[in-house]
Amino acid sequence: PDNYGLYTISFYNKTGIPSTEVRREFSKFGEVKNLTGSLDVKGGRVFVSYKNKESAVQALQAFFFRKDRYPNMKFALPRCEKDYFGCFCLKFYNKTGEITYEKVLE
Repeated sequence: PDNYGLYTISFYNKTGIPSTEVRREFSKFGEVKNLTGSLDVKGGRVFVSYKNKESAVQALQAFFFRKDRYPNMKFALPRCEKDYFGCFCLKFYNKTGEITYEKVLE
C-alpha cells in the first residue's frame, strides 16, 4: 500500500481521457477510493486508488497492455520523506498483530 493505506495505480494520460470515463472503467474492478492527478487534460499522470488490493491488481492486469490508452501504468510506491529532524520514517501495516513494539526495536 501507499502512504495512505491504499493501492494506487498511475498512468500517463496521453490522450486526455475524461475523469468520468477513467472512474467508470476502473470501477469495474472494485470501488475507486480516490482519483487524482492531471484529470481531463492531455499529459500528466493520473492516480487511481483502491482500498482493496485484489481490485487494484485486477485493474492493473486488465489495462497494463492497453498502452495506447493507459501508457506507463504502474503501482505508485510509498514516498520516503524526511521528518522535522531529518530522519526517515518507515511505515508498515501490522495486519496480523504479530509484530510488537519490542520486536520493532530489535
